[in-house]
Amino acid sequence: KEVPQFDLGTSVLAITGEPSGTLWLGTVKGLIRKDPVSGVTKTYTHDPRNAHSISSDRVWSVTRDKSGTLWIGTNAGLDHYEPNSDQFLHIRNGNKENNSGVFGLLAKGTDSLLIVQQNAIRLLNTKTFAVSEYRNDLQDSGLLTTVDVRTMYVDREGKLWIGTFLKGLTMLDPITRKTVRYLGNIPTIYQIFEDSYGTIWTMSDEGLFLKKNRDTDFSKFIDEGGRILTEFSSGIIEDEQKNLYFNGINRYLRINLKNFEMVVFEVNQQNVHLNDGDLPDNYIGGAFKNKDGNLYFGTRTGYFVLSPGNMRKNSVPPQITISSIRVNSKPLHTDSTNLTDFIAQQHDEISLEYDQNNIVIEFAGIHYGRPENNQHRYKLENYEQDWHTAIKEKVASYSNLPPGDYIFRIKAANSDGVWSERSLKILILQPWWKTWWAYLFYFSLIAVAVISFDRIQRRRILSKERERSREKELAQAKEIEKAYAALKNTQSQLIHAEKMASLGELTAGIAHEIQNPLNFVNNFSDVNKELLLEMKAEIDAGNLEVAKAMANDIISNEEKIKYHGIKADAIVKSMLQHSKSSSGHKELTEINDLVDEFLKLAYHGMRLKDKNLNVAIESNFDPLLGKVAIIPQDIGRVLLNLYNNAFFAVAQKNQHAEGIYIPTVSVSTKVKADIFEIKVKDNGSGIAENIQYKIFQPFFTTKPTGQGTGLGLSLSYDIIKAHGGEMKVESVEGEGACFIVTLPVDGEA
Repeated sequence: KEVPQFDLGTSVLAITGEPSGTLWLGTVKGLIRKDPVSGVTKTYTHDPRNAHSISSDRVWSVTRDKSGTLWIGTNAGLDHYEPNSDQFLHIRNGNKENNSGVFGLLAKGTDSLLIVQQNAIRLLNTKTFAVSEYRNDLQDSGLLTTVDVRTMYVDREGKLWIGTFLKGLTMLDPITRKTVRYLGNIPTIYQIFEDSYGTIWTMSDEGLFLKKNRDTDFSKFIDEGGRILTEFSSGIIEDEQKNLYFNGINRYLRINLKNFEMVVFEVNQQNVHLNDGDLPDNYIGGAFKNKDGNLYFGTRTGYFVLSPGNMRKNSVPPQITISSIRVNSKPLHTDSTNLTDFIAQQHDEISLEYDQNNIVIEFAGIHYGRPENNQHRYKLENYEQDWHTAIKEKVASYSNLPPGDYIFRIKAANSDGVWSERSLKILILQPWWKTWWAYLFYFSLIAVAVISFDRIQRRRILSKERERSREKELAQAKEIEKAYAALKNTQSQLIHAEKMASLGELTAGIAHEIQNPLNFVNNFSDVNKELLLEMKAEIDAGNLEVAKAMANDIISNEEKIKYHGIKADAIVKSMLQHSKSSSGHKELTEINDLVDEFLKLAYHGMRLKDKNLNVAIESNFDPLLGKVAIIPQDIGRVLLNLYNNAFFAVAQKNQHAEGIYIPTVSVSTKVKADIFEIKVKDNGSGIAENIQYKIFQPFFTTKPTGQGTGLGLSLSYDIIKAHGGEMKVESVEGEGACFIVTLPVDGEA
């Protein structure tokens, strides 16, 4: 890249320009104006005899305010340029300090100019030329009374940034009027700049620092090559392509603000060792961007111009070569090739023995376009995490590497920041005693020893374990026997409890059934007593005909008493016959009568429990069904259990029913060829489909805790199976349930 150079024979400390293209250059030998068309330059120097000459030949800063007026900061104070007379007006305010060196100028508003002097920041009214101290709490915080101010900058939010000597960077917020200190351990802040993304950049003795919008503090900028550059002390500017430029000694730095890629460009300058008095060796001139986007940078001998839009990038990456590999201080070679041939072939993989673990690798990235700016980085993967930057010597050294697989990676970039990469696989073998077959041998020895020891131990304890096992088995057998006896006893008690519950239901029904005939007996007995008393009175009165009529009524009532007494006796005998313990022998029994009798008993038992519950009873008995050989006591228990469950289901649903609900229990019998069916159906809540298969299991119940044993349906199921029949359930949850009992018709009596 060719950069136009303009040799003025002196150091350019500051640059600014006019819309016409005229350049104003502040130098150590006066102020220079350069015409953009003719290229003619005019130098303004100090003349003690001329009061309207520039106040000093050393010009530190040059700027134009909002109105286009040119202001010049010199070693002797502040000057104002008057274009009509081509002369200068020195700004004085009766204060000798105002005439000290002005190192920075910054336009503030439309009629104000900030002036940076060594221990002060002053404010100039550009209309009245009045100079005042710019306090804003700066003196109150002790900032300006103890430090040397070197630079300042006003960002887009109006915050004032002040760079100092030995006291770091200070930000003054004009709204809150508070100051914040940054980079307190940095010796000197040379330059401050805000880029188009709102990032604040500052160049210092310790390198380049930046602070993004959301960051709370500054962080050091280190590029991809690991470089930290410190000699770029002034002249920061941004081009139209979002690149940031930093002016330096014999070169300049470019940072891409999108990806933070950094490139350093060399600028060949002549006569760089000019005698510029007390100008610091690392001082570089300012920077300026004109309306065409060209960038102007001051140098030790003049200035140079960049046209960023015309700059081309060298896209050819360096060629990476490995020039030397030493293992244990000896050159690496293979069985068939020497070191030179090996390096020439550029192998990408080497294999070393476990004791060849001290490795030194020399490498280089070859690119002849400004090779002094080539960058090199390296890293040994699987051994270290961070990349190393090779600055002078391109050598990587590793000692006592443990056996394993490694990848030595090398990255190199040309002077334009175009990177290339190469890798070398390094395999350090395990020693023979750590190989897989060695471990297999160790394992085999250990396995044989363990097996042998295990067999010996087994033989020693086998007899003891057998004896202990016998004792444990005997003890377990006794415990099992006790547990089995307890289980049988519990089972018997539960079955007895279920039978007693059925018997209780049966007894309640019987009591209700015989209540009617007993009521008749009691009522007629009371009537006869009254008739006998009246008849006695009539006899005493001599009314024999009336007495005889009363005697006839008494005789009629006695016959009714006898009738109802016989009826109650029949009911009791019938019920006792059904409720007595099963003999185990089948008897010919009228099924319809048995079904009807136990239905009535169950209904009356339900009414005794809940007199407010009215249940609609529907019965449909097949008249063709006659006597069948069954065990009536057992079938009666089955029927009673089914009835009780049906009445319980409709009672439960009635408690929670919303709207019109009529509890209904339907019972029917039907003959089908050689079998008959008994169906008990209710319109209760039904049984969920996922538990229907469990309802005939012992101890399973859907009733609330304490209201069922879970044995009723299980015992009923066993009774029906013993009769050679089947029992099943059909149910839709929320609509009701139907239990179907199927028994053979021709059962033997």
